[in-house]
Amino acid sequence: MIDRVVHPAEGENLETALRHELAQADAMAEAARPVLRQLVAAGSSQPLADEVIARIRGMLDGVVRTLLDTFSEPGATDAEPLARALIDCPALLSHLHALAVEWRIAEQLQVRLALDPVVPPLLEELVSRDDTTLRNPAAKFLGAQARWCHLQRHMRVSLVDLPGELFENVLRIAHTQLARPGGAEAAAKNEAELRKRHDETDRRLELARQLVSGLEGGVQSALSISQAGVTLFLTALAMGSGLDRQAAVLSTDEAQLARLALALRSAGLEAAEIQRQLLALHPETVLPSGLGSLDSSLATTLLDSGHGRA
Repeated sequence: MIDRVVHPAEGENLETALRHELAQADAMAEAARPVLRQLVAAGSSQPLADEVIARIRGMLDGVVRTLLDTFSEPGATDAEPLARALIDCPALLSHLHALAVEWRIAEQLQVRLALDPVVPPLLEELVSRDDTTLRNPAAKFLGAQARWCHLQRHMRVSLVDLPGELFENVLRIAHTQLARPGGAEAAAKNEAELRKRHDETDRRLELARQLVSGLEGGVQSALSISQAGVTLFLTALAMGSGLDRQAAVLSTDEAQLARLALALRSAGLEAAEIQRQLLALHPETVLPSGLGSLDSSLATTLLDSGHGRA
């Protein structure tokens, strides 16, 4: 594992070792999925439930409450059937898990690096520009990021900030669980208003993607986590490596650092800069020798052999 100190010789070449690490990480992630579901379903009072599980449950409870307010008769309180149905939606659980991990990283780096989760140095520079080409999208993203951080501090997420396909999936689940013939007219009116809000909302992750796309130096301009901040860094990592964003977020875990190192190399970073990013996340990490000489196209090929490609 690329965790504390790595001794890359030991009879294995670097490519073979990295393939092995990716396979191990994929197996661990696959085994963790049903455990994650069980912990969320059990609630945050379980002994094994850490802050991430509690945060997922908090966000889930907020989504449930919004859906009850939209589709149920006034005063409805039976939230558990809907909550169980939402927990059984892998796409929603994965999305909330990635958000919880992203916020945990943001909190850790705020303590360790004094990195503002709302206004990192790159964003501060962009919103201060005279040129509106990047200042305007940066300001929009800043507003969305501030709202997200406020909600995360209360373990909540906005339903209308969900990606479009996931938003539709959640509404379908709500229809199945909460449809009441007597309240159909009111529910339809409330749903229409919810859809309008979703359509008109500047969704944070899409704004992040647009902002990174417009940077003069491309994705590499946002691949310094201490400058770009956690959200823009993870967005650039996904865009530059071809990982889906949730896989990019989860690659920051110690068990997934082979994937993170390969993703950074695939995005074009050299060994010294890769080391710098890994150290920001895991201060005692040491890269295996030879990663800097690994061709970025080979890094992409190795990533293709694992999970999480977009």
